[in-house]
Amino acid sequence: SAPAAPVSGAPVAQAPTSGAHTGSGPDWAELVERMDQSGQMHVAEMMRSRMRVIELGGERLVFEQADNFADDPGPEVREALFKLTGKRWAVEKGQGHTQGAAQPTLREQAETEATAARDATLSDPLVKAAFEAFPDAELIETTPADNDMSSHQSASGGSWN
Repeated sequence: SAPAAPVSGAPVAQAPTSGAHTGSGPDWAELVERMDQSGQMHVAEMMRSRMRVIELGGERLVFEQADNFADDPGPEVREALFKLTGKRWAVEKGQGHTQGAAQPTLREQAETEATAARDATLSDPLVKAAFEAFPDAELIETTPADNDMSSHQSASGGSWN
């Protein structure tokens, strides 16, 4: 597939839209998905869980590290982006509070969405009535992976994650 230059933009409507916005191509979530699909799953998971995007555009990524691990994911992500796009990327660690608001990681965004969905379910009048009628009832949590395992299945049908 042809390399594409990413642009900034959040895959979630409530996420901030800070950072550079140049060219056309995938947003951060699309770039992470392309990385995953290319077989670089470890790097995709680092991008998904450890990197808060401050700026994304051209072949430039400025991120805030979301964890306290001593290692810097930047060099590994830089090399993986080169393998994925065929272009050299500037991948830099920055601070969201000094360079602009860093977007939540994709994992943080998914957790926020899950919490909002759970809250919406619990505030539904029918659900409230069910809990009043059955005080020992429990709301069973599901994840998108529970419902859609098509993207991560082994040949035997099991989930990768």
